[in-house]
Amino acid sequence: ERQLADGDFVICDMAAELCGYAVRVANSFPANGRFTPEQRVIWEAAAAMLRAALGALGPEATWAELERRSDEALVAHLR
Repeated sequence: ERQLADGDFVICDMAAELCGYAVRVANSFPANGRFTPEQRVIWEAAAAMLRAALGALGPEATWAELERRSDEALVAHLR
């Protein structure tokens, strides 16, 4: 274990379960409040993936469809 340093990228991935219900929350941010160019690319790609998956949500949405949309967003973002 160590203290956060300038240039570190913090990833928080938390989960909880209660009475058969589960939730998972993840977030990331630069420790010093400023993205490096590489960190910004990663963060923006993850945000694009989330937006794509959320945009595909609906009563008939399948896990495979959400994953496909998310993957497509990642590929498009990293081109």
